[in-house]
Amino acid sequence: MQNNDYYKSDEFLELLHKYEEARRNNSSVFFDLQEFNDLIEYYNSEEHVDIAEQVVNQALTFYPGASYPLSFKAKMSIWRDNNIEDAHYWAEQIADKQSTDYYYIQGEILLAEDKPKESDTYLSKKLLEVPLDEYEDFILDVAQLFLYYNEVELSKKWISMSNLQDDPDYIDLKGNLAIIQGNYHDAEKIFDSLIDEAPYDSSLWNRLAAMQLLNNDAESSINSSDFSLAIDPSDTDAMINKGNALSSIGNHEEALKLYLKFHELRPEDEMGEILIGHTYSQLGKYDEALKYLKQALSSVSKHHSALFLFHDILLIYSKMNDYEGAKEFIKQLPLHNMLSESDLCLLNAHLVCTTGHTDKAYNEFKKAIELSDDIEDVLLKIAITALDECPSQGYRALVDYISTHQDTKHGWSHLALLCKKLGLNNEAQKAEDEARKRNPIEAHQILDGDITQY
Repeated sequence: MQNNDYYKSDEFLELLHKYEEARRNNSSVFFDLQEFNDLIEYYNSEEHVDIAEQVVNQALTFYPGASYPLSFKAKMSIWRDNNIEDAHYWAEQIADKQSTDYYYIQGEILLAEDKPKESDTYLSKKLLEVPLDEYEDFILDVAQLFLYYNEVELSKKWISMSNLQDDPDYIDLKGNLAIIQGNYHDAEKIFDSLIDEAPYDSSLWNRLAAMQLLNNDAESSINSSDFSLAIDPSDTDAMINKGNALSSIGNHEEALKLYLKFHELRPEDEMGEILIGHTYSQLGKYDEALKYLKQALSSVSKHHSALFLFHDILLIYSKMNDYEGAKEFIKQLPLHNMLSESDLCLLNAHLVCTTGHTDKAYNEFKKAIELSDDIEDVLLKIAITALDECPSQGYRALVDYISTHQDTKHGWSHLALLCKKLGLNNEAQKAEDEARKRNPIEAHQILDGDITQY
């Protein structure tokens, strides 16, 4: 696939213009397969997945069996729909079973099925069949795939097989690996070296800024975002990074200006409305906060994002002491069309907490755990709900879960937070020790960061 420089080239911009013109006229347009592939990857990188899928469908009308469009549909089945059966279906429609796209998606399906060793075995075998001119790219792409699924040791294994230590993709991957492992100082050095080679690449400055914020270095993050904005004043990623850094140091007024500018430039992206709503809430302007968060809710189609927005909105009603408004808000929403049964339990837990019936939250938390197919996600949501309103009930639910799943790597960080909230300092330290030993990445995110950002 192409790099970011290609997307700025006259050749690609002409292709993009031709496609956008066809979209506006609601007409079909023919491209060669590589051009369709480039458009798919471009729109996906710009987080316009809906448009990417339109390109995919058009590509398949001209090129049925094409490997990249079909592998994209399989990936969407995994990432968005959590439907492994559909992923298998689309993967098997690929005509060329010797293409690297086919190998990648089969390896990814195994990862999605929680079979990392089988995925490694399969991809290692297929490496022997990869053409020489694709060999090194295949190694780095597989290393990136394992890193995406947090299989750090397997990613390190594949990185070590590469002979491209001076290649920007290799260096970039090493930087990502350092971030995943929490080695932010090492990652900063790596990204600095990339920036030395490409000082006007705003995407590198943006990634450096995001990494510096993860390392709680807001001042450096702001400076890096300023470099990116100097290169491209309309860089929306830089606006978000700088806004988040400013917000982290309490400068919500300046953060709000950046979020409003982001929303002006990307009105279709609900993230702008969410950040504006959160910032207005921080400033105590609750009516404005509700306005933007409710607008964002109307754009959210998947229950994962919807539930957090429901909680945010209910929390604002709670701050306003408007419990009747919260109940009315719940009644007016088609919840069952947007949320899973587990998420409905969490929402009920939040509502009973905010209305003073905290004793009922424990049973809702327990039911949410029992009904969830994503334990990492549900434990995070329980912690967020319980911390402000009903820490005792959240604590009981987490203790119950851990006592019956003693080998779990999830939940320890959340338990540590709730123990601290309840003043159970010895128990909090034990839970934190377990968290940092069993799941250091989650521990850093939850215990060293701001849990409300997740």
